[in-house]
Amino acid sequence: MYELRFSPQAEKYFRKIKEKPLKKAFQEALLTISEDPYDGSEKKGDLAGLYGWDVFYARTNYEIAYRKGRSYYLPPLKGSSYSFTLNLSKAISCFS
Repeated sequence: MYELRFSPQAEKYFRKIKEKPLKKAFQEALLTISEDPYDGSEKKGDLAGLYGWDVFYARTNYEIAYRKGRSYYLPPLKGSSYSFTLNLSKAISCFS
């Protein structure tokens, strides 16, 4: 089992979640990631080396983006997959 480390923004977001079913969905996803980090979908292009895991709750798709040894979480990003990729690239560059 791998240890997950979170960015300060991710820790703050997880602390603020009040809905128990949503919190449970995230906990299950993070447990799965910690057991096998290569189980997620691998990103391509500028985001090569990152993996993504989708968490669906209340008709909203939450994306957990991570790489081995580090875990990043971004709140739900609305819009096309292209805008999601741009926003994820910006966020990941802040952590590097």
